[in-house]
Amino acid sequence: IFHRGRPPRPSHGHTGLVVLRLVSALMAVVTAVVVARLVAEATGDRVIGLFTGAGLGLVPQWCAVMGGVSTDPPATLLAALAVAAIARLTSEERGLGAPLLVGLLVGAAWAIKATTAFLVPMALLACLARTPWRWPDRTRQMTALMVGLLLSAGWIPLRGWILFGDPQASAFKKALLEAGGFVPVAGPMPWTADFWLQLRPMVFESFWARFGSLGAGPFPGARVWTIYAAGSALLALLATLGTARAITARPLLRPRLPMLCALGTVFGVAAWVFVNLVPRADMVVHWTPRHVLPLTAPVAVLIGLGATRLRQVVPSGERVVGVALGMLVVALALANLAALRATVLMFHFGY
Repeated sequence: IFHRGRPPRPSHGHTGLVVLRLVSALMAVVTAVVVARLVAEATGDRVIGLFTGAGLGLVPQWCAVMGGVSTDPPATLLAALAVAAIARLTSEERGLGAPLLVGLLVGAAWAIKATTAFLVPMALLACLARTPWRWPDRTRQMTALMVGLLLSAGWIPLRGWILFGDPQASAFKKALLEAGGFVPVAGPMPWTADFWLQLRPMVFESFWARFGSLGAGPFPGARVWTIYAAGSALLALLATLGTARAITARPLLRPRLPMLCALGTVFGVAAWVFVNLVPRADMVVHWTPRHVLPLTAPVAVLIGLGATRLRQVVPSGERVVGVALGMLVVALALANLAALRATVLMFHFGY
């Protein structure tokens, strides 16, 4: 990712790397399409769905991660497909095929990236909330869901048990990390100033446009972060409005897609925060937003719902929301050009 001059030896893997990156980029495109369709179905507005799906391209870090060779593109795509399958699961009675498909998708996503665990409570609640309510049917559907999960992800604990005598392989991971000099160190807690000062470069800046361990991207204190801060505030407001609408629009005992997305988002973010706050000897983690990239679909649904809600409650809502989102798009587009310039300078000219 960072070198000057010609490579010291022929790069035999170059073609393969290009192919894998093209596959990753294709996964990103499919993820954006799935997200657009989900938001359009949840809001009943195709324009907001299209805007939300295309808006993923305004987050440089999302594009960079989804265009790289890692577990993130397939995990994020599978998570989006799983959310779409969960939405179908709640819409009508579809026999055992629908819960089996949900289980397969959720298990496949979990097998690739453990941070997709938020899909499990979403799938379970979606299966329990199907109507009409009949215990024999629920039992069969829950069984089909679990069978799908086991077929996709059951080999992971089985492999750990066979190789290490522990389904989680905790002792092996701990010994491996200790041999490399990694030991758990308690970090600052949320009620301290150090915690929030640490989150600025590690979470806020890296979510938007700080790349890699070299920290390439806009310099700390640059004006571009003000634009990204304003964008973050607006997106947080829309997500909050979307969550409130999801909670109040449907009875809690019969959740549909909005409520399930709110549940998945809260669970996913809470798990991410907990893992980072409680150090473990068998795990190396840090505050990288890349770990919650699979939450793209449920968060996008909440943001889309928030946009529709804001349009309803604000006087002249159609015009106000349109102007606000239009200004956000232009501002983020300009900020992205600045981020690109800073990144190119830093990577290729050693700044």
